[in-house]
Amino acid sequence: MLRPNQEDLHINPTSRSIQNFLVRFILVFCLLPIHGFAQEAQKIEIRRVVIDLELGKIIGSFAKTKIGQEIQLESKFIIQYGSKFERQSDFYEETLKDYISKSFKNKGILVQGYDNLYAELRENSPARYAFGFVLRDMRFNYGTNLNAQFNQFHSFMEFDVTVLDLYTKMAVYNKAFNVTNYSEVLGFNVIEGDFSNYFAIAFGNFVDDMLANPDIKAIIYQEEKTEQLNFESAIKLQTSTAPEKTLIQSALESTVTIRVGSGHGSGAIISPEGLILTCHHNINAAEEVEVVFSNGVSARASVVRKDPEYDIALLQLTDVKARQLYLSDRASVEVGEDAWVIGTPGFAELGQSVSRGVISGKRIIQEKEYLQTDASVNPGNSGGPLLDAKGRIVGIVNAKVIASGMEGLGFAIPVWTIVERLKIEME
Repeated sequence: MLRPNQEDLHINPTSRSIQNFLVRFILVFCLLPIHGFAQEAQKIEIRRVVIDLELGKIIGSFAKTKIGQEIQLESKFIIQYGSKFERQSDFYEETLKDYISKSFKNKGILVQGYDNLYAELRENSPARYAFGFVLRDMRFNYGTNLNAQFNQFHSFMEFDVTVLDLYTKMAVYNKAFNVTNYSEVLGFNVIEGDFSNYFAIAFGNFVDDMLANPDIKAIIYQEEKTEQLNFESAIKLQTSTAPEKTLIQSALESTVTIRVGSGHGSGAIISPEGLILTCHHNINAAEEVEVVFSNGVSARASVVRKDPEYDIALLQLTDVKARQLYLSDRASVEVGEDAWVIGTPGFAELGQSVSRGVISGKRIIQEKEYLQTDASVNPGNSGGPLLDAKGRIVGIVNAKVIASGMEGLGFAIPVWTIVERLKIEME
């Protein structure tokens, strides 16, 4: 069993300050996994919001309104759904999507893509569930309390809500959802016909009601199963047939793209029988994933071993013979030696991209050892191999420091950690 040299793990005061800096600035895109605690919400994606209201439909009126009252749309002053209402109240599908996304975010739920300008970062931070909303009906009354100087807004909305499990690609919820809202806003001028402030509150309450629904709550707060590391037998890999050096061209053919839902990561084939080494956060709770080879051919692979704590996993291709990369049997690496990273950065079309650098350091972060490299690492590289000059895998990429003015700080899980945690033996 390979173990790092204890001298390599020594931390002096300077490296301790570096460690603290890294802990503050490491961002999880493909990085260190976020562990599932009992009430930690699953990451979600608001995929679409559709307004299915008939043009010209009377949706609101000026009327005194109270909690529990029926909404009456007969009034001298009525509001009709149409382009004028949309323009005055900023009531568009993208606006409603933003209201809902923001409301989820305010509840501490990570919404993929919200406030994220870069599409590649959204795609490489895969959500577990995608939500779709179709607004079928909406009615509201509004009024003004002149004595108290506040405005009243009472609304009813009916949505079709669909929730898609992006791991299994199955709908896990598809029902109509009704919600009423009553709110008072001080000092707001409704005479101009701008109700956007009210809608922001109403959609926030809509999300509150959804999260109180037992079915929705069970989906979003579904607890990930934690797996005990008690592998019955070791996986034996033959290394006696390994060439003296694996050329980069061969390494490219042994590096794959891992697809789960709308996101992707990277992986390395480590046996001719199709064992693939990757990061756990690339698969999460999925039991089967799509694997894309360098020639564009796709296959399915099942998850056979995983270690969420150390963010590593093994996949198994079925009935596929593959060119392999070899794990290094070294117990340590030297700072300054050459290193290569292969993976799928940013977009799936960039599969098998190669970057070159050096081993920049060996770090202890949150009591775990990582190899630091200045080879280019980007979202989507996670799970890809970090190779030494002989083309052997010395680590699996899983992290990068993202901070203003910071570049060339990528991290990988060392091979000696991988073989120990996943119970792999090299013969």
